[in-house]
Amino acid sequence: MANRMRGRALVVMGVLAFFAGGAAGQEVDRSRTVPIDPVEAVDGREIPGEPGISSEHRGYRYLFASRENVTRFLMNPDRYEVMWAGACGRMGPLSGKGRPEWYAVHDGRVFIFASEQCRQTFVADPALCVETDEPAPTVMHESTEKARALIERGVEAMGGAAKVDGLTAWREYRSEKAADDPAREDTVTLTIVFPDAGHLRETWGEHEYARHIRGETGTFVSSRGEETMVAAQVSAMRRELAHHPMVILRARNRADFVAGMAEPGELDGVKLERVVVNFDGATTTLGIDPVSGRVITTEFRGRGKRALLGDVRRVYCDFREAGGFMVPYARTTTWNGEAMGAAPIELDAIEVNPVIDAALFGDTAG
Repeated sequence: MANRMRGRALVVMGVLAFFAGGAAGQEVDRSRTVPIDPVEAVDGREIPGEPGISSEHRGYRYLFASRENVTRFLMNPDRYEVMWAGACGRMGPLSGKGRPEWYAVHDGRVFIFASEQCRQTFVADPALCVETDEPAPTVMHESTEKARALIERGVEAMGGAAKVDGLTAWREYRSEKAADDPAREDTVTLTIVFPDAGHLRETWGEHEYARHIRGETGTFVSSRGEETMVAAQVSAMRRELAHHPMVILRARNRADFVAGMAEPGELDGVKLERVVVNFDGATTTLGIDPVSGRVITTEFRGRGKRALLGDVRRVYCDFREAGGFMVPYARTTTWNGEAMGAAPIELDAIEVNPVIDAALFGDTAG
């Protein structure tokens, strides 16, 4: 252990010698330079860094108030780097990059933003912007028994336990004409590979963007190349997938799956039994039709208007057969009671257990 620690210290000192120093008063690139000492920020102090004392990490240049702080940073950069590897603090961990010149310190971490307006929105109410794993709810035994029975009804309505538990992969595809250019077709393809992988691909004409996770790792892919996700970004995408009805039903036998009853609800005058579930750090409330057993609604905390966090409700409809399953091909969404979009989102196709190209998740070995 002592040898490993000495070795690590030597590496840090070597990196320190390479990155730290520089001429005092040198020109600072504001588009990628974090102007305050991130180590001091974690300790609750907002202190400007010195241009002559700096270090590079994950595409950003960090300034420090002392060389001792550079050493602390290099020993554990994950603790001190800008939150979400530089994703915009207002729009969330899966958004595009911010610029350090627009920054704010919250809860001991430095957040950066895509614009001054984003920064002001964040500062006004960080709780509307910062997402984290949600703790599992506390439920009574009787509540759990009833909730799990209703979930099993949802499984039967979807296609039966054998089919649901036998799922290896699930793919949804949709396309639509771009509102600003009817000649352009935009597409979204979601691929879920059970038990722990997901891939989202979006195209806008000739432009393409994708992100995927598998296990504890994840990657962003765009025309500018690939970038590895940090842990908080992997968790954010995993929570996103955990709100999907099929993912929920498929996960019902996991050790970390918690289920309990919520207050009943209704949709268009039809009573719904509501079941709250939690796994992978995500809490979702299912609205289940007690007659058909179908999952008709999902409710959760998610991003909506202006990418802020709020109460999301999805209503599923147009149930059709796909690969032996009875599943919804359309949904409408509200955020804090406001409609998201003028028309329902309609799927063009659903594939059950499709063949997965290894390259989808970055595997190139043949």
